[in-house]
Amino acid sequence: NLKIETPDFPEFEKSVFVVPAPPNAPDAPQVRVFKHNNVFRYPVYGKKAEREMKRARKLAEKAREAGENARIESEKARLENQKARWEGNKERIEGENRKAITYDFKYTQPTAIKVTANSMRYSLDGSSFSATGVSKIDRDGVGVSRIYVNGKDAWDENMKVIIDGKEASKEDLKIMKGDQIESISIKKNTENGKMIGEISINMKKQKVKEDL
Repeated sequence: NLKIETPDFPEFEKSVFVVPAPPNAPDAPQVRVFKHNNVFRYPVYGKKAEREMKRARKLAEKAREAGENARIESEKARLENQKARWEGNKERIEGENRKAITYDFKYTQPTAIKVTANSMRYSLDGSSFSATGVSKIDRDGVGVSRIYVNGKDAWDENMKVIIDGKEASKEDLKIMKGDQIESISIKKNTENGKMIGEISINMKKQKVKEDL
């Protein structure tokens, strides 16, 4: 028995001819009629052909997924290589920074103050003087703003600052230049968790020109 599907096309005349099957012939495949650009097409699909087409579609889908996975793996490899380059650049920059910091410690500016735990190395203008017991000195412009003893601000610890035997104020320190200092010494005690004592600063003696 033949099955014929003929879409309804009222505006066109159509005719479909099917050759009669011989006696005891197997069931014929389904015939589907399609119209495209006023041309009738009669593709015939059997069950085996349809199975092959489904299998081919599945293989094509798997191939597409495999290609997508390969693209993703390639992108991951590219990102890993880029990350490795960034890490290499980061190590190089950090190495250059460490080198620069080493140079900064070794070659100080002549106007910088550098102090170790017990000895002043440079004054504001590069001149050297003793600063026993001083852990740090901050400057304000060309003068001294703060003096630290054991890491603590002497002003916060209520320590007195004595310049050439006279008690000084913060303003006196701010106008004092580094090249005017002969030496700094500390006398301190601790009471109730607070340092007390004196910071004694001796100034350089100015030479007096003799009148001729």
